[in-house]
Order: sequence, then C-alpha cells, then structure tokens
Amino acid sequence: MKLLKARVQNYRVHRDLEARLDAPLSLIQGPNESGKSTLVEAIHRALFLNAKGTSESHKEMVSTSHDGTPTVELEFSSHGKCYTLRKEFAGTKGKTELSAEGEAPLTGEAAESKLAELLGVDGGLGGGAAKKGLPQRWAHLWVRQGSSELSPLSSDEVHSPLRRELQKHTGMGILVSQADAALIERLQSLVDESFTSGGKVKAGSKLKELEDALDQANSSLTGKQQQLAELENAARQYTQGKDESARHTKTLQAADHALKQVVENLEKATLIAKQHDDASTKL
Repeated sequence: MKLLKARVQNYRVHRDLEARLDAPLSLIQGPNESGKSTLVEAIHRALFLNAKGTSESHKEMVSTSHDGTPTVELEFSSHGKCYTLRKEFAGTKGKTELSAEGEAPLTGEAAESKLAELLGVDGGLGGGAAKKGLPQRWAHLWVRQGSSELSPLSSDEVHSPLRRELQKHTGMGILVSQADAALIERLQSLVDESFTSGGKVKAGSKLKELEDALDQANSSLTGKQQQLAELENAARQYTQGKDESARHTKTLQAADHALKQVVENLEKATLIAKQHDDASTKL
C-alpha cells in the first residue's frame, strides 16, 4: 500500500489542507503547533477509525476554530489499484465512501469492510475500544512523536504477523519451534496482562493483587514488630523491677536484723540501768 494524497478539512487546527506525497519520501515541515502531527493523526484515523461514532477519539477531531464536520480524504494504491477514501466524522451520522478505478463506489459498512480487507486488519475501530486500539494499528509502521522507543511487538495485532514474516524471510523459523513460539507468546501475554505500555503494573491485574497483598503483609509485619518491641521493653522493665525488688528485700532484711540488734541492746541497757538503780537504793 502506498499513500498518494491526503486532504484534511475542519480537523482541529486545519481548515483545509492538502498534501501530495512523493513516492520515495515525503518530508512535512512547519513551526511548532502548526499541525504536522495532526495531519499524520488524521491520515491514521481515516484508515483505522470508523466514520460513525461518538468516542473520545471522534470528539478530539472537532476543530475549536473552524466550523464544519471533520473530513479526511485519502488517495492510495494497493494491489495495483488506486483508491479514494473519504470519511466524514459526523458522530452517529458519519459517512464512509471508498472508490476504486473501474469499480462502483462503496459506502457505509461495505466501504469500512473493504478498507479493513485492504489494510489487513479485523475491521475498523469505534466505541470504547478506539482509544486503546488505535495505537496498536500498524504499530510496526506508524512511529508517533514521543513514542519511538516503544517496541512494535507490544502490539497484539502486529506481534504474531510480524514475527511470522521475519521468520519467513530470515529463516529464523528453523531456530524457533512451535513450542518456543507458544512459550514466547504466553510470556508476552503475561507481561501484557500485568503491565501497561509504560511499564507500570496494571490495576486489577493478578500482579497488582499480589503487590497489594504484599503491602498489607508488610504493614501487618510492621505492626507485629512494634508490638514485639513493646513486649520486649515491658519484659526488660519487669526484670529490672524484679531485680530492684530483690535488692530492696535484702536491704529490708538487713534493716530488720539491725533493728533487732538495737532492740536487744536497748533491753540489755535497760536491765543494767534497773539493776544499777536497785543497788543504789539498797546502799
């Protein structure tokens, strides 16, 4: 497939822009915020997004400075034929028309189905699936600003077909058995189930549940460790108190013994004094 021309009308910043694309290479230049990325986005959405729809992706196309329906018209060649595609993104009244040289034009669902066949994809995107599905369409060919570091193999739609084509043309199929391929796909599936494209753990995934359980266990462990520290401190205080009590008991016993000695000595002194008084009286 080769893109030949693109015309964008009432699409975000563009009122009416036409770009003819050269066969070997086309370079689109312009200052920042002039709509270069918007033109690329418009071409991509014309290829892969259903004209009918009210998804967030559809609403993003509407211009805030130009009146009219966002419209994209593409000319491209595929399998030796030239085609013209026109899509009007008018919400539930969106229109699709696909025509080829020497053939009757197709409209609506028939046009969308034929376009998907030419693109080698499983139908156009719409509804809630559009936002997530669009970046995966032709992810191995469409490099977006700020996402050039992402691997095309992260896209489920291109992973297996791209691997098959690489194996077919490089002979790597000899080195990768069906069991190897199944294992690789399973591992990739586990990664996709657990992580977002940005490498963060997905909410609601099994890995997220395990991480949450680990956080709860660590929190519980911290509480138990604090309780253990408090019990150990109380045990130390008890031991210290017990030692202090034993020491005071010994001191009290020594004081009792000394008191008894004092009482005995006092009794002896009293007896001696009485005997002395009695002797003095007799004299």
